[in-house]
Amino acid sequence: MKKQLKLKHSIIYPLVLLFIFFLAIYIGLTPFNPPKIKDNSESEVSIESVWGYLENIAQEPHPVGSIEHARVREYLVDTLEEMGYPVELQDTLAYKPEIARATQVQNILTRLEGTDATGTIMLAAHYDTVFNSPGASDDGYGVAALLEVARLLQDKSPKNDIIFLITDAEEQWLFGARAFVEEHPWAKEVDVVFNFEARGNTGSTVMFETSKGNYQLIKEFHKATSSPASNSFLKEVYDVMPNGTDLTEFMNFGMQGLNFASAQGLNAYHTTIDSLDFVNKDTLLHHATYAYELATHFGNIDLNKIENQSDKNAVYFNLFGHTLISYSESMVIPLLIISLLGLILTIYHGIRKKQLKITSILIGFLLLLVSLALTFSISLFIYKLIDQATQEVSWLLINDQQIASIFLIGFLLITTAILILFISIVQRKIGTYSIVIGTMICWFLLAVATSFLLTGASYLFVWPLIFSLIGINLVFWKTDKWSNEKYAILYSVFLIPGIVLFTFLVNALYLALTITVVHIVMAVATLSLMLFVPVFTRLIGSWKYAFGLLVIGISILTYESITLEATSEHPTSNEVYYLADGDSQKAIWGTKSKPDAYTGQFVDGEAEKGNSNTLPIYTFLQDLYVTEAPYYEINLPESNITTDDTVNGWRTLTFDLSTPNAAAIEFVTKNHVTVKEMKVNDTLIQSNPTQYTMQNPLFLELIGMGESMTLEVTVKEGQKLEFYVISKSFELPGDYEERPSNMTTYGDQYWISRTFQY
Repeated sequence: MKKQLKLKHSIIYPLVLLFIFFLAIYIGLTPFNPPKIKDNSESEVSIESVWGYLENIAQEPHPVGSIEHARVREYLVDTLEEMGYPVELQDTLAYKPEIARATQVQNILTRLEGTDATGTIMLAAHYDTVFNSPGASDDGYGVAALLEVARLLQDKSPKNDIIFLITDAEEQWLFGARAFVEEHPWAKEVDVVFNFEARGNTGSTVMFETSKGNYQLIKEFHKATSSPASNSFLKEVYDVMPNGTDLTEFMNFGMQGLNFASAQGLNAYHTTIDSLDFVNKDTLLHHATYAYELATHFGNIDLNKIENQSDKNAVYFNLFGHTLISYSESMVIPLLIISLLGLILTIYHGIRKKQLKITSILIGFLLLLVSLALTFSISLFIYKLIDQATQEVSWLLINDQQIASIFLIGFLLITTAILILFISIVQRKIGTYSIVIGTMICWFLLAVATSFLLTGASYLFVWPLIFSLIGINLVFWKTDKWSNEKYAILYSVFLIPGIVLFTFLVNALYLALTITVVHIVMAVATLSLMLFVPVFTRLIGSWKYAFGLLVIGISILTYESITLEATSEHPTSNEVYYLADGDSQKAIWGTKSKPDAYTGQFVDGEAEKGNSNTLPIYTFLQDLYVTEAPYYEINLPESNITTDDTVNGWRTLTFDLSTPNAAAIEFVTKNHVTVKEMKVNDTLIQSNPTQYTMQNPLFLELIGMGESMTLEVTVKEGQKLEFYVISKSFELPGDYEERPSNMTTYGDQYWISRTFQY
């Protein structure tokens, strides 16, 4: 009877522990899921209305300067005017000298006057897209959300002024936002801005960036929103990344603000499948619900209390589902001190109870480092094998997060199994709790580092550490009334907050950095697992579960690697370049990846990277597989000089550039020349005399400026002006088979250059 009972316990207790573990993981993943439409029935926001706006916006790609861009702009203006809003079009040539690029911007603005304004809030999204994508999520979600808010507020009377800004040219270096803050008088009136973006077409809409001094802003954000998905770790990470959105320009101008984006479904980002066919309506509704809740809340509070205090930030995070916890960063150091005292008392308690030894704790700490190295190395090795086996569809593995998540599960199972087997062997001589405390010491060191260097990320280590310390002390206080198995379950319950928070961290790292850094992700997962695994391995037969997890993990990775293929629902990506030189009348086909079923009709399957210097004007040929191509004299730039005047030692040339079908052009000088002034369509671009050489030429890219423009360049008397123009468009010349449905693209490109001399 006792034997049967022992066998029963050997099965039940490990299963209970695993249930607790996987329940915590499930809870940790819930913030990534948007609220369901069926759960939003009491909201005033209508998915039918938002979807109707999106259907009109995201029919085709609408980059700056295109015919479709004009259609979408006209639709947005008409829609707002039909609601009764006075609409203003900010039409200006925007230039950024730091990147030597310019474009014509047409921002759409309207304003709802408040009844007793204490300030002004602004809702912002951009209506332009990249050149190849319909932009259903980027940024159709955001623009449709703003239209829905405008619809719902048209008959309401908020206290504060509300500006709706639908910017242009965000995809082209944030020109629309820059033009607004530099030229429009309303920019100086904005107290708080809420910007809506997308880096994918599915998942929760996450608030991922804030302005500095955000404590009061986060408090009001918490009050305003019913389903917030956010944490201050994301802000800390985004602050050190080189990425930018319109909010970057707004914050540089001094505005306070919050940034929102859907970030799952990376394979749709800037590709042809960011279309209506792949829209997640739950995510779309989350966008719109956020926008409406923020507008109604901030539109009716005293905005004077939203003070920008650069030394007062908030720490905030989701714990269970969309429940948001926030507190002032002034609490970070006290919490760190509490965790230090707790760690010291726990070590003292364990030594007194003869559960710990100082030497064993140090060895436990070293074992954690060994475990990190082990899981890092094994995961990296396995990924290299998978990468070799799936080279033809590597883009799919990296960018299709639905597919990559299955691989991630396989890696997590293997990592857990390896740790269980490793700890089962070593803990016999060291002791379970020495390994756990050694891990907690590492957690404390990370808590110290984040508390001082990345304050917003400190919660990831402090709170799990505090709860884990409570759990381990309860185990040390154990009596003979409970078995080891029951105490293991009790301890595991206190691990739930840590597992929940680290599940979000692991998944967020994987989503942001892709499966290519799975070895780093597994090392991070190991930090959490090493609080759980040593206790699990104390149970009878735990090694059997380890082998089971290992077999399942290996089976998942093997099966997925063998069967991975592109389909219409999960397409892979490629792109084709046609690069031509109008002077030599030579051209090449190129592609970044090994020629496949589509690109193979252009580029020879035996082509090697970087084996051509046929067109030295294109400096990136070494990154392409290339094949010589027939020369098509289509879209060839033309230049006609209209005036050539010399006054006071300076020669001013005015000429018209014609670039048929060009989405953008590059203007680059080829000779030694001193340029005093340069104008584009009568707008001054350069006003200081500057010497240019062949090695350091004058460079200017003009984006979406139409098929013709007028340039005026002033050079020193007696100097020639020699330059070349590259015309860029996105339709390939010649006859070819269409891209199949199981392939998407960031955009095929047709570049043709021509030299001029005056």
